[in-house]
Amino acid sequence: MQETKSCANDECYRWAQLGSGSHHANRTQTDYCSLYCRLYAEQGLTKVIKPDKLGRKNKSFPQITINCDACGADLELHWNEQHCNRAFCNRECHLSLKTDKSVRKPELRYAILRLMRDHPVEQWNVKELARMLDQSYTRWRVNSAIVSQLLRTMKTSVERIEPCVYKLKPEAKTGPLMRFITKSGA
Repeated sequence: MQETKSCANDECYRWAQLGSGSHHANRTQTDYCSLYCRLYAEQGLTKVIKPDKLGRKNKSFPQITINCDACGADLELHWNEQHCNRAFCNRECHLSLKTDKSVRKPELRYAILRLMRDHPVEQWNVKELARMLDQSYTRWRVNSAIVSQLLRTMKTSVERIEPCVYKLKPEAKTGPLMRFITKSGA
């Protein structure tokens, strides 16, 4: 059983937990309940006042704009459960990852890159990366050998620091991650 703790965003009341028992699709955060809450805290945002239909002034979380991981278009993250960990602007962009046949295991490659980009850790030990992937994705059972093998083939986006330690290259930290998944970027 995974450890649950309060979200590190002081204004959020949800639990921070990695994996299937957590908030909708939280696959990259260990201290926050979602990518939204981490960005909200890092950017120093505050709640905004939005009047409702009756004129009452309610405070709510603002939208945060990020880029789609497939096409690079703007997409908005919301604090609500369905849109706090989005990575794609629409269904077609999401399916482009699932239907990519140019490389083996494109979804796992994407999961590795997204975890390395969206988590605050800069340098990743292969064992720690495999452990976090294994906790957060129920679809694959991964170990350090599988992750190490995939990282060695992703030289355009990942840099080897020392044996079994990797970091994301600066060009992979911004823009769409799908450009590093296709055959030309693998």
